[in-house]
Amino acid sequence: TSSPSITTCVPGVQRFASEQVHWECSLAPQLSKSLQIPGSHSRYDGIIARITPTTKWVEHVKSVGIPLVNVRLQPPVRDTTTVVPDRRESGCLAAEHLLARGFRHFGYFGFHREENSRQQVTGYRETLQTAGFDCDVHQVHLSFDRSGTSWEKFFEAADRWIETWPRPMGVLATSDRLCRY
Repeated sequence: TSSPSITTCVPGVQRFASEQVHWECSLAPQLSKSLQIPGSHSRYDGIIARITPTTKWVEHVKSVGIPLVNVRLQPPVRDTTTVVPDRRESGCLAAEHLLARGFRHFGYFGFHREENSRQQVTGYRETLQTAGFDCDVHQVHLSFDRSGTSWEKFFEAADRWIETWPRPMGVLATSDRLCRY
């Protein structure tokens, strides 16, 4: 039998796949184009992807019987198995981690109108408030880096926010992208 493959693996899935079930994981950023090639769907035994209700290849994948798991929270996709992290709990865990390291000032760097970020900051704030602390929240739009102007505004606002921090400050950034900046 051929090795099953999963597209768009995250590190944990890839580690499990290689150690436990000997799956081959491959990244296919152009999956929609790949699936248009006749017979190409047979090389996928399963797909893990971030999809939306308008993702064009979903119906094709379902029609040929390829198992599909969505790992995107918003917007919801009907009739598709979705697996997402418990963002509220991740916020609680991050707050507990920073509290255990002795921080007494806290910040949260997240996204406006983004469900993952909203759930995470809720758990973060609740845990900090239970411990008697507050949290300074700074949020940006998802498209903060799509143009030169928005990029400059993002950095100016982030710099102004950072200048207000009491030191030391424990900060949770909702994404690797924000954390890097």
